[in-house]
Amino acid sequence: KFGLRLLASMNKEEIENKACSESLAVSTPDPDLDTLYRHYEALVASAKPAEVEANFVAMIDGANKTMKTKQFTAQYLPLFIKNYPQHAQNAIAALITQCESDDVMTRVHAIKGLAQICVELPENASKIAYLIGQMLNTDSALEANHVHLSLTRLLQLDPKAILSTLFTLMFPQTKEGEEPLMDADNLRAKICEFLHQTLPKLAPGLLHPKPDLEEFLVGQIRAAMPNLDEAEFKMMWTILLALKRYQNGERADELMTMLLDQAGLDASFKGDDMELCARLSACVKLALPYMRAGSSPTRLVGFYLAQILPQYDHVPAAQKLVLLKTLAEMATYTSADDARSLMGPVYAAMLVDVPLPLPEGGSPPLNFSCIECLLFLFHVLAFKAPGALHAVCGIKINTGQPSDLLGADFAAKLADFQKRLSYLERNVVAYLDFLKQHPLSPEQHQVAWATSSNILTMARALLQPAHHFINSEGPQLTLSWHKAFPPIPAAAPAPATAVPATAATAPAPQAAPSGLKEKRSPTKPIRAPRAGKQAR
Repeated sequence: KFGLRLLASMNKEEIENKACSESLAVSTPDPDLDTLYRHYEALVASAKPAEVEANFVAMIDGANKTMKTKQFTAQYLPLFIKNYPQHAQNAIAALITQCESDDVMTRVHAIKGLAQICVELPENASKIAYLIGQMLNTDSALEANHVHLSLTRLLQLDPKAILSTLFTLMFPQTKEGEEPLMDADNLRAKICEFLHQTLPKLAPGLLHPKPDLEEFLVGQIRAAMPNLDEAEFKMMWTILLALKRYQNGERADELMTMLLDQAGLDASFKGDDMELCARLSACVKLALPYMRAGSSPTRLVGFYLAQILPQYDHVPAAQKLVLLKTLAEMATYTSADDARSLMGPVYAAMLVDVPLPLPEGGSPPLNFSCIECLLFLFHVLAFKAPGALHAVCGIKINTGQPSDLLGADFAAKLADFQKRLSYLERNVVAYLDFLKQHPLSPEQHQVAWATSSNILTMARALLQPAHHFINSEGPQLTLSWHKAFPPIPAAAPAPATAVPATAATAPAPQAAPSGLKEKRSPTKPIRAPRAGKQAR
C-alpha cells in the first residue's frame, strides 16, 4: 500500500526514482526542486500525516514551476494523496496541467501519476480515465504505450465505470459553451484499437466471471455499432466473440440478429448509396458462420426482395456487384421457400445483364463480374427450388408438386433463355481465346480467367438437355473473388494490350468498396484538457 511510509520501506522502483531525483538535484542545481525534496522528506519521516499537511500542500503549489518539479511531483504526490483526500482535486489539477506539457517525458510521468492516484482514491477513476483516454490521440509511441498501460490498470480497478467512460469518450456530447474534442473521429478509432487489443486478453479474468459486466459491455457495443466505420466495427465484433456468452457456438441467433440490426435493413435503399452497400456486405460476411450454424437469412432475403431487386437495373455497376456478391455468399444458406421467392427476381436481373444478340449483329456490353454472380445464384436457387423453374424460365422439372405447372406451356421462355445463354457462351469462349493471346497483369489475368471459366461452366450446364445445377451438395466451383483460381493455360508470346470494350472481351471483374465509411486519417493529436473543461 502507498501513502505514508518510511524511506527504508520503499520498493525498488521508488528507491531508483528517488536516487534519480537526488542525482538530478546534485548534477543540475534547481532551488525549486530542492524545496520540493525537503517537503517530500518531511512527509516520509513523519508518523502523523496531519502534522505535515502543509508540506503536501506546498508540493502541490510547487508542482509546475520547472520541468524537474513536474516530473518529481508526478512521481511522489500519488504516494501521499490517500492521507489528504481533501487536497486530491488540487493534486489532480496539477498533474492535468503537466499532461499539457510539450515534453513527452513530463506527460508520461503525469499519466503514470494520475493512474496511481486512482489506485489510492478509486472514486476519481472515471474522471481520470476520461482525461487519459483523450491522450490516446498522441503521435508518441512511448506516450501511447503508457496511456495503454494506465487505462488497462484503471480497467482492472473498476471495469464497468471505465468502459462507460471510454464509450462516452468515443461519442462525446459537447455542452453549450464547451469546446469540442479535437480529432474526435481519430480518437474514436484509437479507443476502438485500445479496447480491441486489451479486452480479449483481460476477458478470462475480468469479464468471464461477471455475466452482468459482459451484458453491460454488449449493450455499449450495440449502441456504438451504427456509428462505426468498417475497421472499428470489426474490432468491436472481435471483442464480442471473446466474451464467454458467445463462445462454443452459443447464442448464434443473438449474434446473427445483432449483425442484421447493423446492416441497414430498415433504411430505404438507394442504388447509389455506397455506404449502405458496403455495410450490408460487411455484415453478411461476418454473419456467414452463423448461417452455417443454422441461423436464418430470411430478413436479408426480404430486404433484397423488397428494396434491391425491384430496382436492380437502376443500380450503378460498382454497387450492383457488391450487392450480388453479398447475395451469392448467403444463397447457399437460404431455405427452399426463400429460394422460391428469390428465383423470379434473380432471373429478371439476369435478363438485364445477359442480353439477346442485337438484330443488326452488334455486340451489347457484358459485365462478366455480375453475370458470374447471377448464374451462381440461379444454380443455387434452382437446386433448392426446382419446381419454380418452369414458370420462371421454361425449364421443366417434375417434383410432383402442383406448383410445377407441368401442363402449362412456357416453351417461349425456354427458347429465350437458351438463346441468351448461347450468345453468352460464344462471347466467353472468344474472351478466353483473347486472354491466351493478350495476357493482362498477373492478378488481373487470374481473376479474368477464373470469372470467365466459371461463367462458361455454369452456362453450359444449363444448355445441356439434362440440366444439372452447381450447388453445395453436388458439382461445385470456386467463385472468382475467393482467390482459389483454376490453372491457366500458358499465354502465347504476344505483347500485352488493353482489352477492347466489346461483348467478346468483357471487362475484368470490378472491385467492391472496401469500407462502411471512408477511413479517417489521423491528424494532429489532442492534449489533455485543462481542469474544469473536458476532464469530468
